[in-house]
Amino acid sequence: MTGLSLDSVCSPSGQVAAREIEGEVLLVPLFSDGGDADEDFYTLNETARSIWLKLDGRRTLSEVAALVADEFDVPASELQTDLVEFIGDLTRRHLLIVKGTG
Repeated sequence: MTGLSLDSVCSPSGQVAAREIEGEVLLVPLFSDGGDADEDFYTLNETARSIWLKLDGRRTLSEVAALVADEFDVPASELQTDLVEFIGDLTRRHLLIVKGTG
């Protein structure tokens, strides 16, 4: 996604409701794109949940990657590409907004 980098700062958009249920985070868009209703809900795995909960509108994606890397004991460099891809997907789906750079 153009303009998205490890220096980007993101936060949940006002167009998504996030609910934590039994340790998983369920994202529910508050709009419909006319697609399949089953595709309108997103259940985040453990890593994605950790990322989502750290997107507070203050941390850069690099900082989020470092925190998640520490949490899961993996090198941040291994997470960075996947993290930017994941964030790009959520941004394209209007579930996150890019607030700028840190």
